[in-house]
Amino acid sequence: AESVKDKRKYRDIIYGRRAMMALVLDYEIRQATGSNKTLDNVMRQLFTKYKGQSFNLPQFVATLNHVAGKDLSEQINRFVIGKEKPNVKPAFAALGFDVVLTTTREVYFIDKPNAKTLRQQWLNHD
Repeated sequence: AESVKDKRKYRDIIYGRRAMMALVLDYEIRQATGSNKTLDNVMRQLFTKYKGQSFNLPQFVATLNHVAGKDLSEQINRFVIGKEKPNVKPAFAALGFDVVLTTTREVYFIDKPNAKTLRQQWLNHD
């Protein structure tokens, strides 16, 4: 039987690290394309191309790079395949948050004065 500690470890990998990586990739795509493309575009292309089939990591990376118009393979290698944690601060800043990490591993998100406008810009990319 899995221990509670093991379940927490897997939860962090699946929901924590991967969710943060999705945010970082979305941010990277937006930066590279002047906010004309997002991770949504990657997912739509994958769905259209592989509808009813699975796709592998190299196919995902190829689609990601195509949509971004730049090579994001290094980020995938370091943060998805590897164990490094991506710097999420720029992505959260684009959403109107300052991220404060404490020495006790607590995380605080502090609204910037223009937070509402930044979030609207992020959501209204289409």
